[in-house]
Amino acid sequence: MKQKFKEFYKPTPDEITDFWEHAIFSFDANTLLNLYRYTEDTRDEVLETLEYLSGQNRLWISFQAAFEYQKNRLTVINTAKKAYKNLIEKLAKKNTEIVEVLNEFKKHQNLNIDGIKETFADTFKEVEDDLRILDEEHPDLIESDPIFDALTEILDGCVGNAMNEAELNVIFKEGKVRYEKKTPPGYMDLADKKNEPEQSLYGDLIIWRQLIKHIKATPSKLIFVTDDLKEDWWYIFNGRTIDSRPELAREFFVETNNEIIIYKPEQFLKFYQERIKHELKDETIKEVEETRKNDEIIYTSVPPTSLYKLYPNEYLGTLQTSGSTNTVYFPPELLKGYNISGTTGSIPIIAPDWLKQITDKNGFISLGEPEWLKKYEYLSNTGSIVVAANLNKQKDEDVK
Repeated sequence: MKQKFKEFYKPTPDEITDFWEHAIFSFDANTLLNLYRYTEDTRDEVLETLEYLSGQNRLWISFQAAFEYQKNRLTVINTAKKAYKNLIEKLAKKNTEIVEVLNEFKKHQNLNIDGIKETFADTFKEVEDDLRILDEEHPDLIESDPIFDALTEILDGCVGNAMNEAELNVIFKEGKVRYEKKTPPGYMDLADKKNEPEQSLYGDLIIWRQLIKHIKATPSKLIFVTDDLKEDWWYIFNGRTIDSRPELAREFFVETNNEIIIYKPEQFLKFYQERIKHELKDETIKEVEETRKNDEIIYTSVPPTSLYKLYPNEYLGTLQTSGSTNTVYFPPELLKGYNISGTTGSIPIIAPDWLKQITDKNGFISLGEPEWLKKYEYLSNTGSIVVAANLNKQKDEDVK
């Protein structure tokens, strides 16, 4: 049975050893861009792993992944730089909200409201001053970027060739059919990128096709590392990521007669440490994992501890913002009690009236509408919105 359905089986220890002794390693653009989100020590250790693989002639990056890194590098750098200012603005807004709440108790005979407000103001001012210092000390990576310089050297001779226009047109045509059928990878980008150029809309599929093309030309097993967390790369069951999508493993084998393993970055680092015998700091693996988890869509209604502490009695789940188009994704568990079919979190036609008014057929809504949605709490470190309202019991009139 395993020979017929090998894509559903995890590799054995011996098979993993064979991969690590002979496979080519390839990395997605997001794993390269996340180097800008790590602390310096973690970043340097991750770069050392890439440098080692490059020195062993076992590193290869698809042209599309390298292109996406180049295209998005300055945006990622700018986002990190703007974080200080954004946080200062959010704290100022919170301080104003706290003052408004405290003013409701000004006439209380036992509460020194002015003293409490002064304590909060002093605390916020201290934090603001620290943030401004950090802002001033933040390196100008647009002017001088050591990460860019290191990757330029490490990836010299390791990047694949661009596809010509005819090859890309074939992929664009294929992608339209695959996305409609929800054939992985890439279809989860449709809601975010449907108005973007085709090379962006079908970026994941281009990477996938370039990986296959490379392994067909230079036969080898492949280890692919990606920070992409969506279901068009990963088999997710009841909120738990089981493994990479089996369809991908089957397609890769049929096309190349070789096998592929897909890792999250922290999985790659753990195996790298174990198999290559290069010691890594525990903090490095932990930080890489936490960075990925901060981006992860929470599919389950069981809240993580940090969010549960914010709303212990009301928390239902989170809605994940999805990048440049500022849309929101509804996990299916968030809508328990509604007559909603499907298992991917999309919202079909059978849905409450208030939801149909603000969602498209794929279940995505604009944060600009409606007014009631704007009041929910942003978590700046995760890009998510905490839903503190009991949405699955709200009636139409409650949200109009």
